[in-house]
Amino acid sequence: MTKEEVRQLVLRIKAGEGTDEEIGKWIEMIHLSTGNPDVLHAIMSSADIEIVMRNLYHVSVIQL
Repeated sequence: MTKEEVRQLVLRIKAGEGTDEEIGKWIEMIHLSTGNPDVLHAIMSSADIEIVMRNLYHVSVIQL
């Protein structure tokens, strides 16, 4: 998916659109596109779509 497609799905989720099943599919699609394992947290992290998009594409890596 392109970043614009991810953005559109995020906006739909934040607007409360879709059934639980659809939202689950969208979250999985976003996860596969961004590599972020915590999509829902990233989406709910801010009301600002730019911050949400930055959080989706910025995955913290834990180094041991």
